[in-house]
Amino acid sequence: MSERTGKMHLGNSTTSAMWSALVDHDGETERAVAAVAAFYGVDPDEVKTDLEHLVGELTQIQLVRTKP
Repeated sequence: MSERTGKMHLGNSTTSAMWSALVDHDGETERAVAAVAAFYGVDPDEVKTDLEHLVGELTQIQLVRTKP
């Protein structure tokens, strides 16, 4: 839920896995990508694309901030 707007934002199990990996790896995307790719047995490049898309969407709706 957004503290700013009070709106609830839902995702699927993949979104949840990517979010958990980001949290578990202190926001380090490369480590999060490796963890998700290993867990699902998929190509890390696909995970990286999906994770970048997710972070972009979450940034756009102001649920996360990225470091420069």
